[in-house]
Amino acid sequence: VGSEMCIRDRYESNEGIFVDVRTEAEHIQSSIPNSIVIPLDELQFRLTELENYKTEKIVVYCRVGNRSQVATKLLIEEGFKATNLLGGIVDWTGPIKL
Repeated sequence: VGSEMCIRDRYESNEGIFVDVRTEAEHIQSSIPNSIVIPLDELQFRLTELENYKTEKIVVYCRVGNRSQVATKLLIEEGFKATNLLGGIVDWTGPIKL
């Protein structure tokens, strides 16, 4: 679990990738630019889409952090370097695509 400031620094330096585990509809309303959308209920079936990022740091987010906490645990169990964005996109102070 990383602090929001540290994660924002990671975003600004293009270090790692951001994965949005909300629904496609939620993602369309607002999202962190350049993030990959894989809804939580599809994540375990779509892990191969993240295989190229297995050695990179992955920041997982949702609306407030609950779904992303579940997703982060799953990714870590599968060998990914995942971090949950605490507070989700609601508390995110970096760029947002509307």
